[in-house]
Amino acid sequence: AFIGDSITMGLRNYNYKYNLLGKATFLCQGSYSVNHAVNNSMYITYRGEDRKPQNALADCGAKKVFILLGMNDIGLHGVEKTIENWGKFIANLREKCPDIEIYIQSGTPIYTAGQIGGLNNARMDEYNEKLKAFAEENSCHFIDIATALKDENGGLAAEYASDAYVHLTFPACNLWIQLLKNYVGQ
Repeated sequence: AFIGDSITMGLRNYNYKYNLLGKATFLCQGSYSVNHAVNNSMYITYRGEDRKPQNALADCGAKKVFILLGMNDIGLHGVEKTIENWGKFIANLREKCPDIEIYIQSGTPIYTAGQIGGLNNARMDEYNEKLKAFAEENSCHFIDIATALKDENGGLAAEYASDAYVHLTFPACNLWIQLLKNYVGQ
């Protein structure tokens, strides 16, 4: 299963077209955040119902979950608060799905000209460093997808930016899937 925001929705759309992830379940919502997940201020839709992510995950029966969240958090709540919320989020998932294998994916870079205030590549890099440490401290896998998507300036490469902001092109989604498959050995 995949939990995420509009960036993961792009991966879902790519998978619907090319079916490279088989029957993966996508539990994603535009503008979704770690803050939403822990404060129940926004839900994800699963089988036509608004659900808490841990409940949808339990009901779909996935053995592995790949999570990409944080883009909608770091500009509003900062890096430290976002990492703190990750702790609550992972605890909620493990309470409902104690045997699930958790893969935390790095946040993706931002197209350099699309950086806005606190939503910038320097902050995203800081977030990814702390997220990697969090994953290691909490027995989660960490998958760096950001590095492969960056240009020489550390921003989202033009060929991977569908909107000159944060959303990904289909070639970026293909690269992302290859990184995931390489990481899990498939």
